[in-house]
Order: sequence, then structure tokens, then C-alpha cells
Amino acid sequence: MERMVVGSLMSRDVVAVSPYSSVYTAANLMSSKGVGSCVVVRDDKPVGILTERDIVRRVVAAGLSPRRTAVSKVMSSPVIVVGENTSVREALSVMSRNKIRRLVVVRDDVLVGIVSVTDFVRALGEAGYAEVVPVIAR
Repeated sequence: MERMVVGSLMSRDVVAVSPYSSVYTAANLMSSKGVGSCVVVRDDKPVGILTERDIVRRVVAAGLSPRRTAVSKVMSSPVIVVGENTSVREALSVMSRNKIRRLVVVRDDVLVGIVSVTDFVRALGEAGYAEVVPVIAR
């Protein structure tokens, strides 16, 4: 696990939307794809991320209309990114420092994937406890 890189765990099939899309459109896309977030891109470059939590807190709880609210108004930005050759250890450290559950993965500033806590947990389970305990203990 310690030698693994983000590129080996990330999802390459990323749900992406324009900053000008409505929250309603983004939420429907997320629902149809069965994901909890979408990356907001401009010219193939990530400029933000919109999560289910953002929608609940910044749209629904604020009384905004999902149909009339642009993603750019409620997305988390700037988005925190890592390269696909970033070690899993470093990626987990970035997530912990920034208190986030997902990292956008880029190559030359262009979106290539996304990796989530769930991806790391799945990899830990597949690696077995012999490899997991030393990594967690550090």
C-alpha cells in the first residue's frame, strides 16, 4: 500500500460539469451516475468541485433554487488537486490536512481522475492488514 500511487486507485470516469451549469443539472447527473460529487471544469481544467454536501448546505439549507443557481456560486473552490503519480501516503496526508474526502487528479493541470476515501478503504481492504497497520500507525 505504501508504494501505491493515486493513479492506480483513481476513477477515470469522472462526472464533470461547467461552472455555468445549474445545480439542478449537476445533481441529476450525479444521481444518474451514482456518484456523490462532480468536478467543475473550464477548458478541461478543474476549477472546483460540487458535492452532495455542498448542495445540501449551500443550496437547500440556504433556500436557493437548484434550477436557478449556477454551480459556480456554490462549488468548493479552489479545488485541491494531486498528480497521478502522487503516493497514496501523500494523498492521504493532503486529504487529512485539508479535511476533505475527495481529491481531483490531474496531469499537466488537466483533469484525469478523482480519488476518494472510499477508494483508499477499498485498497486497504484488498491489501490486507499486514500492510495496512504499519501505514496507519505512522
